[in-house]
Amino acid sequence: MNVEDYSLRPDAPIMKQDILPTGTRYYIPEGRTDGGHDGLIVTFGLGEAEEWTGVFAFGNNGQLRTRAIVPLPESDLVVVVSDGDGYMVREG
Repeated sequence: MNVEDYSLRPDAPIMKQDILPTGTRYYIPEGRTDGGHDGLIVTFGLGEAEEWTGVFAFGNNGQLRTRAIVPLPESDLVVVVSDGDGYMVREG
């Protein structure tokens, strides 16, 4: 089953990327900057001085191919789902 949802607010400083951009990047869940697992690529802080990109490791969940970026209402928290594995991060 494949499910993808990237319905972000138009003014959200977040963007799903198809290729890994240059600049500051972190490989999640390890938090490393020198490489890690393949995953969903998301840039945070677009247009801000502290823009960064996270590579959120794909889950190992068999046929479950759920990918989503979901900002939580009234919060600066974002849930990133990468092939079934979930990660909660701050927008900024």
